[in-house]
Amino acid sequence: VTNQSVTNNTADTTPPSITTVTIPDQAAKVGDTVTVTITVASDSDTYTLGSGSTVGGFALGNLTKVGATTYTATFTVTADGQRTGDRAANQDIPVNIVLVDSASNANTPYTTAISQTNDRIDTNAPPTLAVPTTPPTLVDTAAADSFPLIDGQLAASDLEGDTLTYSIAGSQSSPLQYGSVTLGNGVTYDIWSTGPGGTSYVNSQTGHYAYVFDAAFLNGVPAGPMQGKSTFTVSDGNRSVSQELTLNFTGANDRPILSSDVRSLTVIDQGIADTANGGMTVTALLASAGTATDAEYDSPVPMV
Repeated sequence: VTNQSVTNNTADTTPPSITTVTIPDQAAKVGDTVTVTITVASDSDTYTLGSGSTVGGFALGNLTKVGATTYTATFTVTADGQRTGDRAANQDIPVNIVLVDSASNANTPYTTAISQTNDRIDTNAPPTLAVPTTPPTLVDTAAADSFPLIDGQLAASDLEGDTLTYSIAGSQSSPLQYGSVTLGNGVTYDIWSTGPGGTSYVNSQTGHYAYVFDAAFLNGVPAGPMQGKSTFTVSDGNRSVSQELTLNFTGANDRPILSSDVRSLTVIDQGIADTANGGMTVTALLASAGTATDAEYDSPVPMV
């Protein structure tokens, strides 16, 4: 008997068989990447994605073989300005998946929808918000200065054309206040928040903002540059974004200021030295009582 080898030349004509398709039962929004789990009939072959495979109308990619019966793929939630991909939490999510094996066999498109209770897909794009990147720089001098109001216009847009509402990011120490305040620029604001350096204002409908500085605070800032920040927000009723407006300030070492009891006007020719300010002095005009104070929060100097 002669040993003979037998070769099976029967062509592989069996296509992949998808049994289930799932995604996490949780909400997804624009920009989120969602992992899709595809369960198939056991096969040692490695499949590829067929053209036009989608879940929820979003193109699938990154097909990865996990095992003989399991693959994963991903899609990213995108916005088209029409919210055509929106799905409520309990709404079926359409599926259209084709897998192709190494012999180029492809399954009939798998179209069984995903039906879960919490997998809302939100295709509403968040609004965009821009603030001025080069605001003016306020400069302090050695005198007791006042500072001008700074104002401007926030630039915002929304892909879906939703009505936008502006606000300020307040805090526990600087809570938001509401009402109607017309400032020196003639603009009326309905939201504001006061911090140690001043008060931020915004018109919630137009996005016009203003900042009114606390002169006493800024006069007390040490010499040199500093920055303050005010955070503005815009909402389309569904999602909101925030941007920081940077306020630039250059401090100076202010002259000390005399606070006196004017009952006695005897001139004292011994000045009060502010050593940090290059030896500048204040001459007292009183003898009975009084103090000299420094804007940079140095300790008061007693006058006796």
